[in-house]
Amino acid sequence: MTTVHKTGKGEFVAYLKGAPETVLDKCTLVLENGKEKKITQADMDRILEFNNQLASNALRVLAIAYKKLPAYNEKLDDSEIEKGAVFVGLEGMIDPPREEAVEANRLCKKAES
Repeated sequence: MTTVHKTGKGEFVAYLKGAPETVLDKCTLVLENGKEKKITQADMDRILEFNNQLASNALRVLAIAYKKLPAYNEKLDDSEIEKGAVFVGLEGMIDPPREEAVEANRLCKKAES
């Protein structure tokens, strides 16, 4: 998901969130110690490894990135807006099962017996 926002200075910034692999594919830079630097394969490997660690702990993981836009109009294609984004980080969150999933699980276990 990408949203575009106008800053108080009249500039435009696109914010991206989504699956880590998908967001990383759009990033050419990474924010490290408050500075943007070119993202390397080693950076991507490290990020994806951390993503796997979070996911293996039953967390839902989203990647976050941004891109400053020189100009914006609603006719811009999403791929144009997102290409060359700056990777910011990963967010791991507890995503409890929906009530329907709990019931479906119960029914499956009952069917096994």
